[in-house]
Amino acid sequence: MATLLDVSLLKFFLPAFTFLFIVILSYAMFRVILKDLDDRAKWIASVSLGLIALFSGSAIDLINFITPWFVVIMVFLVLVFMSLMFWTTKPEEMQKDILSALGGINTIVIIGILIVVLGISQVFGPVFDPYAPGGPAERTIGGETIRTLFHPRILGAIFILIVAAFAIQRITDVTAK
Repeated sequence: MATLLDVSLLKFFLPAFTFLFIVILSYAMFRVILKDLDDRAKWIASVSLGLIALFSGSAIDLINFITPWFVVIMVFLVLVFMSLMFWTTKPEEMQKDILSALGGINTIVIIGILIVVLGISQVFGPVFDPYAPGGPAERTIGGETIRTLFHPRILGAIFILIVAAFAIQRITDVTAK
């Protein structure tokens, strides 16, 4: 049954939206990074990157997996910035206060890296899967090492150790002041 809010037709336009997203994002990055380059060359390079990504199915899948998460994070950050603006007294201190409330820029970068790694593991998972039969997990020293290092319990323990290290660092910074 057709409804007014049926957006299933938009999935056919997803490659075009992804192409436009890559072109606009790469052009914006080229404008910031390559200031001496001609504007026409920046557009040609951006469209070339978009076309290359358009014909790579894995790249499109990766971008389509990562983009909604980054949009949610950006909306969350905008809402946090707007809500925390009410408690700052001076506009000069606003950015420093808000970033310190969020845990610093490192927290945002780490979350971004985690999203990218999660997307890579989702899209390219069968390629890097140490548990796939005939893959790197066969009875070799390298296969057993990969199986051990990427076991969920080991990864969980490493994550807990990293969180504990950051917590200890922040606690000692607070007590030292």
